[in-house]
Amino acid sequence: MKRRYAVLEDNIYKVSIRSVILGLLIMPINYYWVVQMEVVESRLWSTSSSLFFTSVFCLFVLVLLNLAVKKIAPKLSLKPFELVVIYVFLNISSAIGGQGMIMVLIGGLGHAFQFATPENEWKELFHQYLPNWLVVKDSKALENVYSGNSTFYLSEHIKAWIIPVLSWSFFLFVLVFAMLCINVILRRHWIEKERLTYPIIQLPLEMIVSGDKSDFFKNKLLWIGFAIAFFISLFNGLHILYPKIPGLKNIYDITYIFSEKPWSAMASDGIYIAFYPCAVGLAFLMPLDMAFSVWFFYFFWLAELFIGGITGLKSMPEFPYPKYQASGACISIGILSLWISRRQISAVFKRFIGITSIDDKNEPMSYRFAVIALFICLMLLVVFCTKMGISLWVSLCFLFAYFMVAIAVTRMRAELGPFYHEFYYGGAEQVLTALFGTKKIGPLSLTGLSLFWGITRAQSSHPMPHQLESFKLAEKTRLSYKGSCGVIIVAMATGIIMSFWVLLDVYYRKGMTGSTLWFGYEIFSRLENWLQRLSGPDYMASAFMGFGSMFTFFLMFMRRKLIWWQFHPLGYVVTQGDWGIKFLWFSVFISFVIKQRLLSYGGVKAYRMAMPIFLGLILGDFIAGGLWQIIGWIFNLPTYAFKNW
Repeated sequence: MKRRYAVLEDNIYKVSIRSVILGLLIMPINYYWVVQMEVVESRLWSTSSSLFFTSVFCLFVLVLLNLAVKKIAPKLSLKPFELVVIYVFLNISSAIGGQGMIMVLIGGLGHAFQFATPENEWKELFHQYLPNWLVVKDSKALENVYSGNSTFYLSEHIKAWIIPVLSWSFFLFVLVFAMLCINVILRRHWIEKERLTYPIIQLPLEMIVSGDKSDFFKNKLLWIGFAIAFFISLFNGLHILYPKIPGLKNIYDITYIFSEKPWSAMASDGIYIAFYPCAVGLAFLMPLDMAFSVWFFYFFWLAELFIGGITGLKSMPEFPYPKYQASGACISIGILSLWISRRQISAVFKRFIGITSIDDKNEPMSYRFAVIALFICLMLLVVFCTKMGISLWVSLCFLFAYFMVAIAVTRMRAELGPFYHEFYYGGAEQVLTALFGTKKIGPLSLTGLSLFWGITRAQSSHPMPHQLESFKLAEKTRLSYKGSCGVIIVAMATGIIMSFWVLLDVYYRKGMTGSTLWFGYEIFSRLENWLQRLSGPDYMASAFMGFGSMFTFFLMFMRRKLIWWQFHPLGYVVTQGDWGIKFLWFSVFISFVIKQRLLSYGGVKAYRMAMPIFLGLILGDFIAGGLWQIIGWIFNLPTYAFKNW
């Protein structure tokens, strides 16, 4: 019988043309929805979490339609590997266009000129350092994009934006392609040898293979969890529209309990007990020691604040410097991740120089090509940085710190699967200014580093983990690694162009307001502060960065030496001062207790039986939350945001 799908040896599927077409068609619709929520309405931030609810919502609708098609015309239904292709398009494009990249980057392209005044003296302070090919200076084009009620499709507008957009598009593509090459090099060790858990992909994977390899949607426990989360969102949404209907409060501010000294030192950023069904569900998928580490190290952070209060250390401006602790820990996790994979990296290098003939024919790309492409990408990134005016040594240090953080976030997602990992204000430029001081780096390099705020501000929607998770989904659905790599590359290229296009289209119609204005303000207010107060190294911040780094190495060492050691460094990294953890720790704690009791009394069998309930909690929360956003969008109503961090 003739096969309908192109199949390689070992029953590995090639990418089908129709799945690519569907992915390209659904991708801009999904992203426009993201922009509507995050930019226009500033109501709900899908790309601030590791699992994008818009992608899951679209996948859910597509899977349900596909199940209906399968009953009516089985030959026309999509196979699991085709659903993976579409899901990859949605995730990669959302990651690149979200709050970890372009959505922030575009806010700074014209901000320095639109908001320069005689009072702030931005023109005299740093305008001369801004490269013409990376920023927008045209006053009319800027006035229209900030005020709205215009259109992007005018020649003078396109002319003002085309060079900066193309320049940044080139940079971003080279950057994410370098990430892809690193993932190709590490993939075999992380996916096949270590067999990391990848909690983030568990729900989408179950949805994708339902009806083919599993009866996911026929499981009654799934719908119990779904109903719990759905009705919580339903009543809370109705409460917002009709206040007489009682809502189900899911956030309790208990800061007032700690109003007296010395306890008040812990409550400077607020203490909350919050219940989010989606967070409870995802935490259930974490390894038990990981979940324990997350809520334990949240209290560890509070203890740091408490000690600072009773010892007087709280008088220090940023004590206990959580962002710097997280930065040091992140860079250490990146280094440790490479060290753990050293045999794989060594094998790849030997294959590159021809010493060994390690089999790489089924890899996403040949190891030799991956190494050469990575080297070329890194060289292009260095050249790009130096052309911006950043000195060579600063460029090299910046790229090293950035990629170590990127590898750390990817490892964290593969092993821990946290719902949230922002690392706000903990980027590579913060590391450099603390270690070397703004005076040594210099005004020109500082200005160039500031323009990278779009990729360093936060790591919440970092594209590198999504690339590796795409390879894991490909493995589970027997999609060709080479085919999935091609899909990722197409999604990266089209996602970059699409994101700029959609955002500029929306801004010229609606105006560049809300969070986008804040992103631009963050960039240049910080640069203004740097240039007005050129200073030496921040020894205290550097010391806490060193503490975070050494403490991470200590935790990893103890974990490898002692079987009973439950304190994982990833739990420490994800909790240090991260804004979202104060809303999520209790959900993780609930899941930890339930999972521990299940494993203690019922073993792995009880855990697996209960898992559909927790997957249902995630799905129900996402679907109800997504429906409320669509209702609000259509009828222009304020609606319930099921997650507000």
